[in-house]
Amino acid sequence: SFKERLQNFVSTVLTFLFYHFDHLPKHQNIIKKYLKDPNMPHVSDMLNNIAITLTNSQRTLEYPRPYTPNIIPIAGAHMSSHMTPLPQNIKHFMDNAKDGV
Repeated sequence: SFKERLQNFVSTVLTFLFYHFDHLPKHQNIIKKYLKDPNMPHVSDMLNNIAITLTNSQRTLEYPRPYTPNIIPIAGAHMSSHMTPLPQNIKHFMDNAKDGV
């Protein structure tokens, strides 16, 4: 209907305006603050020049979807290589479970 098309149009325009006039400038300020490189390109230029994307996703746990060759899923990127022991109460619960956990 016309109402739905109008809502979709307004939503798209507002998203575009928010992204370009609020979101990107905030990221640009963070880049300037922490990287302090005068030769650093603008964040929008970097976004337009992405060659590879690493995603923290596990294909076996998600719905099937096509990936382009420059998208590489790397499951477990958030996990630490150093394992800390479980808290004592959780360890006790797991060790004493009759039918497993």
